[in-house]
Amino acid sequence: RNKLDVFFFRAPDIGQPTSVKVVCEGSGLAAAWHLAYIAVTNATTSTFAKFVFNNWFDAANGWTQMLLPEGSTAPQVYIALKGTAGEMGETRLNGGRDSFSRNAVDVFEITGSDIGAVQEARVRLAEKGVGAAWHFKEVEVVNKKTGAKSRFVYNQWLERSPTNPEATVTLAEASSAQALAQAPDKAWKVVTQTGSMFGAGTDAPVFIQVWGPQGLLGGSEQHLDNSRDNFEAGRTDTFLLDIPRDKDCGTPITRLVVERAASLTFGADWFLDSIQVVDVSRGHTYAWRCGRWFNAKDGCRKEWSAEKAAAGAQQPLELAEAPRGVHPSAGAVNVSGDPYCLRFHTSNKLGAGTDALVCVMFTDVTGNTWQPVLAQDKAQFERAATDEFLASSLAPLGEVASVRLWLEGAGLGDAWHLDRLILQHLPSQRSWEFALRDWLPTQGTTIAAKVLNDVPLRPPPPSEVTSSPAKLNDEPQREVHSQTDPSQGTSSAPTPGSPPLNPPPAIAHPPPLAPLRHETEYEVEVVTGDKYGAGTDSRVTLLLTGSAGNASHTLEQSRALFERGSKDRFRLRLPDCGDLQDVK
Repeated sequence: RNKLDVFFFRAPDIGQPTSVKVVCEGSGLAAAWHLAYIAVTNATTSTFAKFVFNNWFDAANGWTQMLLPEGSTAPQVYIALKGTAGEMGETRLNGGRDSFSRNAVDVFEITGSDIGAVQEARVRLAEKGVGAAWHFKEVEVVNKKTGAKSRFVYNQWLERSPTNPEATVTLAEASSAQALAQAPDKAWKVVTQTGSMFGAGTDAPVFIQVWGPQGLLGGSEQHLDNSRDNFEAGRTDTFLLDIPRDKDCGTPITRLVVERAASLTFGADWFLDSIQVVDVSRGHTYAWRCGRWFNAKDGCRKEWSAEKAAAGAQQPLELAEAPRGVHPSAGAVNVSGDPYCLRFHTSNKLGAGTDALVCVMFTDVTGNTWQPVLAQDKAQFERAATDEFLASSLAPLGEVASVRLWLEGAGLGDAWHLDRLILQHLPSQRSWEFALRDWLPTQGTTIAAKVLNDVPLRPPPPSEVTSSPAKLNDEPQREVHSQTDPSQGTSSAPTPGSPPLNPPPAIAHPPPLAPLRHETEYEVEVVTGDKYGAGTDSRVTLLLTGSAGNASHTLEQSRALFERGSKDRFRLRLPDCGDLQDVK
């Protein structure tokens, strides 16, 4: 009691301490301990931090606490769990002062007995006063021993009120019948591509209206907003919309309105290249080309309707992609870009699969980018699985140089171990491989392309077309050698003197893949000059050329790299280029 204890120990330098975890392992009579504070001093650098607690370690308050530096505060959020084999009492989710920030994913570890499959979660917000309200979207609980996951969705504000004085909510597991009857089940995704010319970006708010047979999606126009600085020149922005089931617009989309809010401020004009709207629940993707300014001269509102498209009217938004059979009169399937097949190979490792949203963006050698929207569900990207998607680019893409991969909405246990991704250009069947064979970093990664077959990247001339594009799988293809007589509704053979029937098209298979060059490890050291402003936060791409070929790689960037006067080292596994002759 009232004693100051000093301890010395050696450990790696961790810089400025930001938190300290204190565990009291005592039990029984007189095991409780009242801790006033802990002060940590680095004897070498004199770095100092003080962690004030002024509370008891006991059965009531818990035997483990995460302390923050003096002067900082963290939201007080508690969780209690109920499973098939028991219950786990209320535990505080201890994090830093930036925990539970807007659009953040926070990960916590709690310990307790095995309660089996988690069926219910009770979350309580203990904050009081101004700013205590918290928009709580969802929580995922992962049993680190078994890998079992349970997801609980709320997606509402949690705060003290006359009807909820304790700011507490009890949630059923998302896949249960009770949760499905209460939670929204319609997810939509919007992807915008802003033009790359000077002044194409905007700081003005952007809204969309999506109409279908059941009316307006969400019951009102949707404001496209997330935590990023949206609609910058050359940027692709993604927005996720959770729509209550009673406010779904149905399928197909019959009308789309894109509107930039009126503004007289400088920088309000916006050039929209294209926009995609994805009905994630149904797996339908729609895409429109725009290529127009949203400004006072050309108008701040662009609209498309299926009725006008069927009549052949020109519209500011041109439908470029739609689910097959949805708008056949509009000729909407793949009129602007090229069809591709994407095949993801998830590694055969424990916990390799993910339920997060997988995002990809391809870049060609000229710098053009394409971000296909994949209609995903929870059954995909499982351990040792191969998942295939067909998508069409909104504009022709040249020789693919790299792919950017990242996850959206990843929670605890949603890490992904990707073996490789294969992209095939279906008209020419040229294929590229993007090998990772590792866990996908939390910030995403960029992978250089490796050509798998020496096929020219161009559609064959019409006179030489003898086959239809083949998919990347090995499913058997069937040839139909009969021709239907429309008047009889049955197959008939050619009669004497009649013109011969057109022969069935030959079934094309991807050409055999050329053997890959073996990989080798390169160590790259980048030295930044020691001049004012010499550093950069831009992405840096290397192109190595040697006697055996070339290889490119985009270096992972962070604000700690490529600083003035710094030396940054990278280890890269690339195709063997032989004796190096040039680097760009």
